[in-house]
Order: sequence, then C-alpha cells, then structure tokens
Amino acid sequence: MKPLALSIRLILPALTACLLPSCGGEYPLTGSISYRDAESGAKAGLVFAPGEPVRGSVKLPVYNPETGQVIGQVDLVSGK
Repeated sequence: MKPLALSIRLILPALTACLLPSCGGEYPLTGSISYRDAESGAKAGLVFAPGEPVRGSVKLPVYNPETGQVIGQVDLVSGK
C-alpha cells in the first residue's frame, strides 16, 4: 500500500474523533479501538471514556526514499 493512502486511512478517523470532542460526553462508551498495518508498521487508535473527549493517536514510520530504511516516526496524539 502506498504511504499516502495508508496515512489518509489512519489519520482521517483520528482527526474526525478529535474534531468532535463533545461526543465523548454524550455517549457512555468505554474502551478502545486500534489498528496496526503489518506491512508498514503504522498504528492508529481511539480511546473512549464516559464524560471525556475521544482520545486518538497515530504513529507512522518515515522511510528514507533512497534506501527504504526507517529514519524516524511521526507520532500524533490528541486528548489528555
């Protein structure tokens, strides 16, 4: 899978949850949802707790385009 397509597929749900913080207090949800792409090593997750905004996180590896080796990681976290 292309890195851009993977990034969009992981980041959009997390951003949606972050943009709707009021929803965390309206629904008594407890738990978490996570996804890990085995091919790229990218990870994303959402954590739900009653009375709190939804917390989201996305971790994407950054690859050197010449060597294909991992040279860093993007780590986005929202919430507390």
